Amino acid sequence: QHATAGDHLGAMRRFEAILDENPLMLTAWEQLGRSNERLGRPGVALQAYSRAIELAEAAPHLRLAAARVATAVGQFDDARAHAEAALAWDESSARSALAQIALASGDLAQAERQATVALAVRPSNHAATMTLARTRMELGRSAEALELTDRLARDSERPVPNLVVLRANILVRLGRATEAEEELRSEIDREPTGLRT
Repeated sequence: QHATAGDHLGAMRRFEAILDENPLMLTAWEQLGRSNERLGRPGVALQAYSRAIELAEAAPHLRLAAARVATAVGQFDDARAHAEAALAWDESSARSALAQIALASGDLAQAERQATVALAVRPSNHAATMTLARTRMELGRSAEALELTDRLARDSERPVPNLVVLRANILVRLGRATEAEEELRSEIDREPTGLRT
């Protein structure tokens, strides 16, 4: 109840209390990881996800969460190991995670390869499309990156988090700063608290 209301600190405390009584409760470890991740405590979140993984025999969603957090704290080898462990259950999401890890660690060629495979497996994978667009932007192929974001915006039923910010960065690299500013202002007017960098 706390986590759905946005009270991540309250949720974290509740899950810690539950785990004091029952340290083998898988769901509580997972929720503790989510709460800590949303509180900006990736190291603690990674510990909670790791404990949940120890308790679960096959939990690809936990592996992918651990990969995301390990990437955020720069533990790229651990992140890769978690993502690779999820390949057999959800190849597209695992490859998308591998692409994000490669991008974060500066391996643009690997990021492009993994994101491309993720999209071949599941063309609707928004995270892979975003990673591929970021990668192509970093590779100096901003026109291709913009085309990817245009397609994602057109094909998505709901707004894609961070898409407007990515598009603005691409537009700036294409020398279209005025257009980038207009898109950012429009997004701020539409969703004043939703814009992320």
